[in-house]
Amino acid sequence: MLGRFALAGILFAVSCLGFAAPASADGTLGVTYFTLPENHPDVGHGIDGVVIKGLVAAKLGPHGFPVATTFARTKGAPSSGEITDLDSDGEIMWWSTSSAHGVRVDSSGTAKLPLDMESMFPTGHTDDTHGFRTAHFRGQFTASSQPKNVLQLGSDDDAWVFVDGKLAVDNGGVKPKQFVPYSLPHIGPGSHTIDIFYADRHGSGASVQMSSAFPLTGTGVGGGAIPLPAHAARVTPSLTAEQMREQLAKTGRFSLRDIHFAFNKTDISHDSARVLGEVGKLLTSDATLRLRIEGHTDNVGSADYNNDLSARRAAAVKSYLVANAHVDPSRLTTAGYGFSQSVATNDNAKGRALNRRVDFVKI
Repeated sequence: MLGRFALAGILFAVSCLGFAAPASADGTLGVTYFTLPENHPDVGHGIDGVVIKGLVAAKLGPHGFPVATTFARTKGAPSSGEITDLDSDGEIMWWSTSSAHGVRVDSSGTAKLPLDMESMFPTGHTDDTHGFRTAHFRGQFTASSQPKNVLQLGSDDDAWVFVDGKLAVDNGGVKPKQFVPYSLPHIGPGSHTIDIFYADRHGSGASVQMSSAFPLTGTGVGGGAIPLPAHAARVTPSLTAEQMREQLAKTGRFSLRDIHFAFNKTDISHDSARVLGEVGKLLTSDATLRLRIEGHTDNVGSADYNNDLSARRAAAVKSYLVANAHVDPSRLTTAGYGFSQSVATNDNAKGRALNRRVDFVKI
């Protein structure tokens, strides 16, 4: 929002004293972009017009997302209202496909500083009428022993910066860009992580600009746990991460039949979160492991239709792991085989259920 809120986005111009550059730092951040649907309950309300502090807790939640405070959940900002899209631990789900409100991955990869993105809308669109863009940037930096660290930030709309999982910059609210300096808490010498959570929540444009005086090395594709809906905790996965690892060692592959999708769609059901969490654990425990995700269907429908559906479902599983376990997308490839590689008969319901599966193959 610029002037009468014509520009939405987030602007970082960072001047930071006391940071020493690691040799590999090149200003790269890992990033995953998400889209909140246009009917999401936390968007499209009023414009607060000022920074609203206290919407998120002092530490990231157990799954690596900001936690909404009691203030955010029960009263919220005066114009934009309460924050309601939360998991069972109170974490805000604007950056997770485990959201119950249709949050989806738009794209992921790396972003090189300085950023200058003028149209931060969902891919293929020029406005917010098809959804609202959010982003999770993640990096590393190395600090020296000098204690003073000053960061200047302006954002439209919400932006929160966490260093080592602790809130360092509280810049929430639906507001025009207000460029102000922030003094970061004391940071000791050594390596540190930085997480930047951004959300566009009002239909008045979107842009991102960011620069940093201290060097960053991208870790947005690093490890992370997958948030579970409350009922998913009661679901027992067919395989644990250790059992998956054992099967890979023996046969080079394992199959999962408890990744469930909406009928004829690629939407992953919430009860799949626990088994996908085990896949995430497997991948984050071994940074060298690379997998091909293969989709398989029964024979209901044409071969062409099922080949396409299985390929899209495999891609959905990859996107889920990238977004929720922060797995480097280059470690995962996908393929769809429809019913061409059936492992049981398709003449009865039991056999068709066995054929509907997702295979993971070591590459």
